[in-house]
Amino acid sequence: MPSPFSFSSLPEIRFGAGRFNELSRLIIGYGRHPLLVLGSQSFTRSGHWRDLADNLLRSGCLLDQVSITGEPSPETIDAIASQYGSSAIDVVVAIGGGSVLDAGKA
Repeated sequence: MPSPFSFSSLPEIRFGAGRFNELSRLIIGYGRHPLLVLGSQSFTRSGHWRDLADNLLRSGCLLDQVSITGEPSPETIDAIASQYGSSAIDVVVAIGGGSVLDAGKA
């Protein structure tokens, strides 16, 4: 197994066993209004999702969430941008596979 590492740039990339435990603290470091970009179901059905949401809510965060199913089209990205563009989103956090990460980066 590779050793944990961080890659400092925007977006910041953190990789390694146990790094998930750092996520709520990292999110709060950017602000208290994250937009969580998630896949269709696997993460939201996991205990990790409940732990993350509970930690963020206890810290006074306002959570917004979108689910990405399949490759995100330009229309999907435009719809998300229209829906959340006027919100005071502090940070976008994408958790999932390639399509989710693509949507989060867009």
